[in-house]
Amino acid sequence: MSTYFCWLIIPLLMKENGATPFDIGLADAVTFGITGLLSPLIGFVASKEYLCPDTICRIGFVLQATCSISIAIYYISGTMIVPIFFLLVQESFALAFFWSICEYLLSNEIYQGETNQKMSWFCCSWSFGKAIGFVLGGPMRSAFGYSFSLYFSALIVMIAFVVFPRMPRNRSTTPNTAKLEKQKAKLEKKKAKKIESLTKKGLSQEEIEIKINNMHKENFLTKHQPVPKRYFLYYLNELVIHFTVYGTVA
Repeated sequence: MSTYFCWLIIPLLMKENGATPFDIGLADAVTFGITGLLSPLIGFVASKEYLCPDTICRIGFVLQATCSISIAIYYISGTMIVPIFFLLVQESFALAFFWSICEYLLSNEIYQGETNQKMSWFCCSWSFGKAIGFVLGGPMRSAFGYSFSLYFSALIVMIAFVVFPRMPRNRSTTPNTAKLEKQKAKLEKKKAKKIESLTKKGLSQEEIEIKINNMHKENFLTKHQPVPKRYFLYYLNELVIHFTVYGTVA
């Protein structure tokens, strides 16, 4: 809540078009109030797997972009305050589709014992996103005006649409356990092929068992833990989203 008190560009835009302080406060209340009401519903949809969670997040990105574009287009010549309340409903859906679902996906990808470390980096990324948004958003609005800044906001958020991980993995185990299970499955598949090959050669069951027992078995637990490659995509995504949001509000 304290973060989005800093939501600036919409209040400035409304103020220039004659909005009262009550109108400006109501716009924020409507936007984030609807987000709060929608979030449990979106979580239910994700839990029941009516939609893939990563797809839900991407819908949020699209809604964020269309919200920025629609407001920018209307206020090229429009001056009425009432339409912005309806346009901001897109922002409400965008936030509801993204935040809790993204955190759920990240928590699924984190190995046991690494939650604090990875979530702290996640928080670090969105904090830097806020900082970049504030630093660049204000000067851009002054230099290029509201509409161009909102168009740029829509463009940036679509970067998140592209880089957000597709089909995130569920890592409910430790790194070593996950690797062990993967190697066991690979070995079982190799054994099955070997048995089939030996059977075709006409070997007896006893001979086949001897051959299988002589197969080389790797020591799974002595290898280094696998290092996940895609955490940075979550961090980059958070930076991009906050750059967009706070660039827009600044």
